Amino acid sequence: MDATTSGTETIQFHNIPEQPIAAALVTSPRPAFQRQVRHCFGDSIPGEFPLAANPSIVLHVLTACNLDPQDLAKLEATCSFFRQPAKFAPDYDLSIAELAAFDMCQKRAIFKPMSKDERNDLKQKCGGSWKLVLRYLLAGEAGCRREKSQAIAGPGHSIAVTAGGAVYSFGSNSSGQLGHGVNPDGNAADEYRPRMIRSLQGIRIIQAATGGGRTMLISDSGKVYAFGKDTFGEAEHGVQGSKAVSTPRVVESLTDIFVVQAAIGKFFTAVLSREGRVYTFSWG
Repeated sequence: MDATTSGTETIQFHNIPEQPIAAALVTSPRPAFQRQVRHCFGDSIPGEFPLAANPSIVLHVLTACNLDPQDLAKLEATCSFFRQPAKFAPDYDLSIAELAAFDMCQKRAIFKPMSKDERNDLKQKCGGSWKLVLRYLLAGEAGCRREKSQAIAGPGHSIAVTAGGAVYSFGSNSSGQLGHGVNPDGNAADEYRPRMIRSLQGIRIIQAATGGGRTMLISDSGKVYAFGKDTFGEAEHGVQGSKAVSTPRVVESLTDIFVVQAAIGKFFTAVLSREGRVYTFSWG
């Protein structure tokens, strides 16, 4: 049985004319591609920054992400939305990048207790920008990061703190400032190579300070250890009599204060607490 006698419909075939390949690739002209640029201008108009209608969300994101001051400055440089006044009370003239920097400054322990006048004075000293204030505060924090190793060259002796918190000392030991104790003959020997302070094993040190014949160490628990020449009075260590301490001892007057940094001057010592308070002692 063929298709002509089966009663079924005849299949229609469409002839596709043969074309050269080059001709087949030629298509009708299309409009040239036009680059669209998104501008960050205006209020509620086409092409504005997508979140311009909700600046509080942008401020929250900038603050929560802890952007570097350099990143905030780049945002201001590339988009007018970030550099125009954000109109947030009470500082209506501050840009959203400046507000984010200010909010991050307020999270710093050293910045929190400052009065309004002290904050504004710091801002002026940093060039009149909260971004520069934030950069200044972050630089201070980076200088005493707990995971950071450090080397301190003092007047006659040196201290090295490893990233793991171990302490090595070397140099002059005339007053016990190296922290290794004394020899059987009662003398503290000089060290010409770095030597670990064994009595501090199990204590993680995060910062060291040196002075003339004197050393102070800060542990990760906020304790202050001092040793060396007792220039400023024996009561500082809670002991009487000896004018020199040759092994690290806790400074008892600071046991109730969580200390994060210390500095030794010629005739005085200063420490910084976790809350941003500064304590000084020794000669007044």
